[in-house]
Amino acid sequence: MRFNILPILFSLLLLVVETKKSAAQSFQNEWINYSLTYQKFKIAQSGLYRINQSTLATMGWGQVPAEQFVLWRNGQQVPLYTSSAAGPLPAGGFIEFWAEANDGKTDQRLYRVADHQLNDRWSLYSDSASFFLTVDASATPQRLLPTPNVIPSGLTPLPFFIHRTGSYYRERINEGFAQLAGGYLYSSAFDQGEGWTSGDLWGGQTRTEQYTQLFAFTGPGAPLPKLQVHVAGNAPNNRTVEIQAGGSLV
Repeated sequence: MRFNILPILFSLLLLVVETKKSAAQSFQNEWINYSLTYQKFKIAQSGLYRINQSTLATMGWGQVPAEQFVLWRNGQQVPLYTSSAAGPLPAGGFIEFWAEANDGKTDQRLYRVADHQLNDRWSLYSDSASFFLTVDASATPQRLLPTPNVIPSGLTPLPFFIHRTGSYYRERINEGFAQLAGGYLYSSAFDQGEGWTSGDLWGGQTRTEQYTQLFAFTGPGAPLPKLQVHVAGNAPNNRTVEIQAGGSLV
């Protein structure tokens, strides 16, 4: 009888695993059409980029109609500007697009609690974002269109606009929440405070950041400024943290 129990338990475990698997969330690769060919390239610095017709020709796409080019990043279409709206690009033609370097937005899914990520400006893995260029005649392509830069007459200018500035430290990686068990024991999950931070601040130390030329609007209807600070320790100690702005304790 002992030998019969093990196969039964093993079958039950398989059933539980397969049930969880069927209820799992998407793998974030639903945008891929496996009948298409994708040209993959990486970009590590945000900016305006151009792919010339001659480069497309070396890929065998020199005669592809411009309206069929589609570019993907993180499962989302990237709007393109094509030097010709339709038909094959002529010699000297090109594709242009605005590309963003990689950031930490996709890392957020790895955290046990989304708010435990200190900031999503920096990726924990790579600065380079992967882009995928393909030819898809069935897709609805997103395009950037030339628009005349003409300001209509009679418009009243707004008295202010909202601007955000900040310091997103990238001096060290904080390993996150830990328990003391002989040494520091860290969870394998992405936990609170894990990520890029400033260097260590010891007891009694201060760190000052200056933001100049903010030109704060003080007229009627001006909204109150908002200050947001994310602070995390790298040892399980109690702390008191003071934040001052303009010489005032906030």
